[in-house]
Parts: sequence; C-alpha cells; structure tokens
Amino acid sequence: MKKLFKLTAVLGFTLFSYVLLAQTSSDEKTDDLLKFKSENIVTNKVSQITTFTKDVSLDSPFISFNGADQVVYDLKNHKIEILNSKNFKVKKVSSVSKSMNSKKNIIIYYI
Repeated sequence: MKKLFKLTAVLGFTLFSYVLLAQTSSDEKTDDLLKFKSENIVTNKVSQITTFTKDVSLDSPFISFNGADQVVYDLKNHKIEILNSKNFKVKKVSSVSKSMNSKKNIIIYYI
C-alpha cells in the first residue's frame, strides 16, 4: 500500500512539474510579443515568411518603430528586415545590424 502511494505521489509530482514547465515555455513565445500593424500583409506558410508593406509599425519588448515602408519577418531564421523605418527604438536586443555601405536604409534584427 505504501509503495502504491509513493508511486502515485511521484507520478503526480512528475506530471505536475511537466505541465508547469510546458506552461512556462509557452508563455515565452516570441510571436506573442511582436505586435505588427500594416496596411498590407502577405504570408507564405511554406517558407514561414510574412511581408508587411505600407506604413508598418512594430511594438515589442525588444524594439519598436513606425512608418516603415516594408518589413520582412522570417520566422524560420528568426530575423526581421526593416526598410526605411521612422522612430526606431532599441529596448533590449541580442543582435541588430545595419550596413553603412548600402544606400538602402535597412535594419536587420535577429530574434
């Protein structure tokens, strides 16, 4: 009887820990944190790339901007390419790059 109780308690604790860990992981999804606004949105589900055009804005805990001409969000490669944005603000990032040699005003942000 004690063995059955111990086994049930261990299995219950393990299941509870797994459920708690799964909920914590799902709360940290990047997609839920990125809030895009745009006049035109085109999504390619195969390549997992979403292209936003015409007055694009983004608000997230990491970066924010508005008035961009075009934004390409590559979910597979965890990359956002921003073309001609206004009011670009860095809040918290791991990597942002901007080429000074290019004539285009493009910013690449890695999630």
